[in-house]
Amino acid sequence: SQVMSTVIRQCGGRTDTTAACVEASVAISKSRSSAGRRVGTLAALAIASTAAEITEEAEIEVTTAEQRLRGAKQKARTTGIKVTLDRARERLACLKSARVAVLNGVVRQRWRDARSEVRLACLEGLTAWASVRPLELLEDKSLKEKIAAPGVMQIAVWALSFREAQERRAAAELWGHLLLVAHAEDDRVQEAVTRLSAMAASDSVLSVRHTA
Repeated sequence: SQVMSTVIRQCGGRTDTTAACVEASVAISKSRSSAGRRVGTLAALAIASTAAEITEEAEIEVTTAEQRLRGAKQKARTTGIKVTLDRARERLACLKSARVAVLNGVVRQRWRDARSEVRLACLEGLTAWASVRPLELLEDKSLKEKIAAPGVMQIAVWALSFREAQERRAAAELWGHLLLVAHAEDDRVQEAVTRLSAMAASDSVLSVRHTA
């Protein structure tokens, strides 16, 4: 996962490299072996988290180019700025596509994997992503159109009741980021808060109680 993250960061989220990394990690996450699925899941979510980090930089690049274009008066300068703007927009679209592909191609399958270590990898990867851009995991409009159900919030609610303590703790950590930006009136938020309160009071594992 660190290798994939490093590659995406070094290439700056450029189209061909990012798409190839996503395609490879999604394929590995569908492996017959649980070890392969875990590795693919970790790699894919590392890509998504890194893409989320780079997205802020790409958004600034687009905004700056748009401002320069509005202020340009000479045609020669305008042409160059348009090229820069087109490349920045293409980069931003690629970073978004990568995150959508990971949500639909990996998260939707692996959160309910038969093996605990794979489910845990999925939850931990989502937590790292949520630490960077939690809003888009609340079915933000920038991603919502292409995202299949169930959403990350619903998955995070269900994960609070998973059998393994590590998974429940990971789900609680994920909610630690989501609750910072979620709407209190959302039914899933209310259910999560209720479950987290119960976990904090009576979960059988001390580390889970502390995290909740």
